[in-house]
Amino acid sequence: METLNSPPTVNYPQAIEEIIKDFTNILMEEEEETEVELIGDRHGGHYLVMVVGWQEDVRVYNTIVHVDLKGDKIWIQKNETDRNIAQELVALGVAKTNIVLGDRPPSMRKFTPYSPG
Repeated sequence: METLNSPPTVNYPQAIEEIIKDFTNILMEEEEETEVELIGDRHGGHYLVMVVGWQEDVRVYNTIVHVDLKGDKIWIQKNETDRNIAQELVALGVAKTNIVLGDRPPSMRKFTPYSPG
């Protein structure tokens, strides 16, 4: 049973990295003309998956996933994938009360099963 402010039993940086590395590997297989970059800053708690390069004469520079670790909460700042990162974190043992859907307006977060922030 989840409790508020319970100490994490999961290594949060490791859980975040496991999920986004898996997604990055899949995306690398799909992307032919652009590069997929996994950017991780364990010390600062910032994790991004970016797509950069060119498609013909059009510059591609997009953040696909952005996850931050702030205190005891994992903030999903952006998720432009078809995967539910929050559910994957829960499956790895992260409490819903320690996940914030940062890409949702603060006024709407209280209607999710996750932390409002």
